[in-house]
Amino acid sequence: MTDGTITDKLEKSDLLYETLKGLYNQVLERRKTLTGQASSLLTFGGIIQTILVGLITTLATNSSARVLLSQNSHYSWIVWAVGAGFVFYVLAAVAALAAFMEPKWDPAPVPLLGETPSAQKEELMKIYASPSKFSVSDLEVQLINATIRNQETNKRKFRILLAGYGFLLFGIEATAIAGILLISGISIG
Repeated sequence: MTDGTITDKLEKSDLLYETLKGLYNQVLERRKTLTGQASSLLTFGGIIQTILVGLITTLATNSSARVLLSQNSHYSWIVWAVGAGFVFYVLAAVAALAAFMEPKWDPAPVPLLGETPSAQKEELMKIYASPSKFSVSDLEVQLINATIRNQETNKRKFRILLAGYGFLLFGIEATAIAGILLISGISIG
């Protein structure tokens, strides 16, 4: 082998490692984004839920508000729509909380050198004594495996968030229907 061939192989290996590391970092960023979206879903659903709880509390404690609502021609539909909205907001919150759940955390790449700091130090000293025995390909394989594991987590989070946003949409629709029924059932006189 000539020196140019060895250098060429090293450059390709470095390029592969940097490419894999970049891909891994992109997948991690996506995971952070999905977790942020779960937080936003939980916050938005919580705000609407608080408003509905306030409405329900007002109706439960204010007899004139109950009488006024019961005189609405769409009373039973309004109660049904508010109840459905409440349930959908709760389901959206549950989905958001489920999207926060993470699998057991493993450092990626998993340390090749050992589990304890003393074992890692011992293995590092061996590598420093004989660097040719350590292969970057081991790190590359770990990066590929870590990327795949994180992509699986991202897919799970995405599916859960998609369901959560669906529940949120149904909750908004049910709340809008309740509002429309409330307004349309008011007698003007």
